[in-house]
This record gives sequence, C-alpha cells and structure tokens, in this order.
Amino acid sequence: MRPFCIGLLILCIGGGIHAQTQSTPSPEPTSPQLKVGLHDKPPYVIYTDGEWSGLGVALWKQIAQKLGYTYEFVALPYEELSEALRQGRVDVIVGELMVSAAQEELIDFTQPFLQTNVLVAVNSEHWREDWLKILLHSWDGSLLRVVGGLLVALVIVTLLIWLAERRLAGGHFTGKSHHGLGSALWFSVVTMSGVGYGDKTPLTFLGRMVTIIWIFCGLLLVTAFTASVASTVASTQTRSELTGLTSLKRQFNGVLSGSTAEQILFAEGARLEKFETLEDALAALSEGKLDTVVGDGVSLQYLIHKEFPGLHVLPVRLNLAHIAIGVAQGSALREPINVALLEIIATPEWDKLVNQYVGELPQNLK
Repeated sequence: MRPFCIGLLILCIGGGIHAQTQSTPSPEPTSPQLKVGLHDKPPYVIYTDGEWSGLGVALWKQIAQKLGYTYEFVALPYEELSEALRQGRVDVIVGELMVSAAQEELIDFTQPFLQTNVLVAVNSEHWREDWLKILLHSWDGSLLRVVGGLLVALVIVTLLIWLAERRLAGGHFTGKSHHGLGSALWFSVVTMSGVGYGDKTPLTFLGRMVTIIWIFCGLLLVTAFTASVASTVASTQTRSELTGLTSLKRQFNGVLSGSTAEQILFAEGARLEKFETLEDALAALSEGKLDTVVGDGVSLQYLIHKEFPGLHVLPVRLNLAHIAIGVAQGSALREPINVALLEIIATPEWDKLVNQYVGELPQNLK
C-alpha cells in the first residue's frame, strides 16, 4: 500500500509541474537596445547642436533601420573606443575606424565601407620661414666662409689688375685711383661669374696672367658657393620636400591620439605630439607649432577645405587604409551588419551620401 501511495504522489507532482510548464507562455524575442560608441571626428562623425551626423553615423542609421535595431549613441574619447568595445560598455563603434592588424587582435571589423590613405598635411605659408632659416643658417655655416673667401679673392684680384694696368696709356684701368679701382673691380666680378662682357680687358702681360689664374680660381669658387647653398637648403629642408615615412623623422608631427597614424609614426621612431581631435592638431600646424599633421586623408581634406585654407595635403601616401564598423570579437551582430552594409554601399544613394559629406575625393585618395 505504501509504495502505491508514494508512486501516486510522484505522479501527481510531475503532472502539476508539466501542466505549469505548458501554461507559462514563452517570452517574445525583442530587438536589443544597442550602445553605439563614437567620437566627434568629421566627416565620419559630426556633433552639432545635440545631434549626431556624418558619413559613419548616416550609414549606421540605415543599417539599424534595415535590421530593426534600437540603439543609443555613447560618446567616448577616440583612444577608448576599442577598449570600451572589449569591455562590453558598447556593442558597436562607428566613425573613423581603420582596419589594422593591431586592432584585429582586439576587436572584429565589418566589411569596409570606404577606402582612404594616411596622408601628411603641411602649412602652405611656411616656405617663407624655411627660406629665413636658410639665410640665418648661412651666417654661421660653411656658406659664410665661402662668401668671405669670394670677397677676399675679389679684393686681391682687383688690386693686382689695377697695379698691373694703371700706368698703361690708353688702358682700361687708368685715371684717378677710384676710377681705376672701380674698373678693376667690375672686371674681376664679370670674369669670376663667367659673364665676360669684354668692355674692359687687361693689355699688359702681367694683367693677362692674373686674369687667366683668376678665371680658373673663379670657376672653383663659384662651384664651391653653389655646393654650399645646396647643402644649406638640404639641411633646412622645407616641408614640401617630404617624400615618405623616413623624412618625417626630421619633422615634429601632430597625430590624433590612438589613431593608425600614431602607430605608424611611433613604430618609425618619429617625433610626435598627440591631440584629442584633428582640428586641434591642424590649428597647431597653422600656428607654426608643428611641422606636419599626419592622419586620415579624407578627414584632413575635409577639415582643411572647411576650416584651414592655409594648409594643404601632400601627395605622400604612408598607408592605404579601409574604414569599417567595429564589433566585439565573436559578436553575432557582425554577420547581419555585414549583409546590410554591403547592400547599402552598392546603391547609387551611397555615392551621393559620400559626396555629401566628403565631396569629390582627390586623386590621391582614390
């Protein structure tokens, strides 16, 4: 009897649990409230009057609409975006996020939506300062010694020609002392320079011997002067002569903190100063506090066109880069975002959107 009662009790309890399970409705799946990390960096992300816009923001809004995502924007310093994604403080990051091997170890990227280059911005007006540096440098360098040697040689040759020719009747260097010396100086200068007008010539044997020697010495002195000028110009090389990454080592460069440009220059051992925004870096460049600003070519072109007309971008490509959206490693968001992104950038409307925020890209960005 006792086993029968125990079995009946177990059966009743199991049936009750089963009935309760059957009667409890399953929760309906809901769209997640995503946190989207971003940083104010035109033209990808622009914050104006409490509203977020820009190329990256516009793309994300279209993706979210396609996928039915709800979201909120979370503003963060640029260098904290990747770490915030790793820590789960945000689910997605949008903006100027360059695909790189270093970043790929920390986060995952979607398909790129824009190609760009890391380029160099310089001050268009600094050429005047560079030539001033050349002149100042010349006064305590080798150029000063060459100029001094030329002047001493001119004085010696002038005196020798005048002494050899001053007593010759009908000669070109006779007359009062200042007339004869003036003619001898004129002759020495035009002979040294290779112009040789022929309006004044020595007629005595001694005068012609001095002239022959002076012609050869003049050639050597002029060559030395030219070489010294070239060396001085090279030592105070202007910013427009930048040819690549190695030449940036001699410059004082501004970069966006945490950017790919910072990683490139740091690895090369170049001098750099980090800024919170590219606008701050370009402002420092325009004030003469920096030699260059290195960064994303699209951003540099956009900001220079809008705010810094005295600057320009050099055709020096340091690194080809692709701009993408970032998600956490292994995130289930990556695949649906990829599909929606590729569908969007394949449309003519996307080209219009790029032109709206970036304009017609220069040849060095294509």
